[in-house]
Amino acid sequence: ELADQIVEELKKAGAYEHIPVVFGGIIPKADFESLTAKGIKKIFTPSDFELIDIMEKIFDIVEQNQSALV
Repeated sequence: ELADQIVEELKKAGAYEHIPVVFGGIIPKADFESLTAKGIKKIFTPSDFELIDIMEKIFDIVEQNQSALV
C-alpha cells in the first residue's frame, strides 16, 4: 500500500519526524482510520474543495509538526 511505502521510506531516510504526510483524492471514509494509524496526518477528499481551507490545514499540520520537534 502507498501509505506504508511512503512512511517506510521516510523512516529509512530519517525524515519521518520532519515531514508530515497528507493524502488527497477519492479515498473511502472506511480507509481513513487505517491510514491515520499508519501515520498519515490528514486526508483530503473532493469535499475539501476550498483551496484556502486546504492550505490553512496544511500550514497547521506543518506548524504542529515543527512545534513537536522543538
